[in-house]
Amino acid sequence: MKRWLLILMVVLLSIHVNAAEETEVSEDLLEAEGQIFTIKVKSAEIMETADDYGTEVEPKKGDVFLLIQLEAKNISDEDDYFNRFSFLGYADDFEAEQTDYLLTDDWDGMMTGDIVAGKGMRGYLIYEVPEDWKVFELDFEEKYDEPKLKLMFTAKSDVFE
Repeated sequence: MKRWLLILMVVLLSIHVNAAEETEVSEDLLEAEGQIFTIKVKSAEIMETADDYGTEVEPKKGDVFLLIQLEAKNISDEDDYFNRFSFLGYADDFEAEQTDYLLTDDWDGMMTGDIVAGKGMRGYLIYEVPEDWKVFELDFEEKYDEPKLKLMFTAKSDVFE
């Protein structure tokens, strides 16, 4: 009996250890379509600093800023509001903090605003992530009672220019 319990404990422990390993992505998920919006990851870039209304800011020690350039299109028949706060970001399965920092380059604005039916918007999101991250996931909640749209890419993805 003790032997079987020991074997069971070893099996359960190995399952738990394997489940805790990093998320593996065999193919980037760079586009998602919901009932209201389609969202595409156009590019991504690692930034050492960001701009906070004219003041250069740095991430916490051991972190970097991950700039994600997106494109959203309203595929519904009605105008709708696209809100960047409907995104949750995860670096290697741990929640990443979305920042309010701005860009001083020629980038489009933050991903928030009204989108007319059939039209689109380009913009960016900035997350603070560990400098050694491997997989980044974006979940977009189109409606609170619907499944989230999921986008995912790796640190070695082609989205990095």
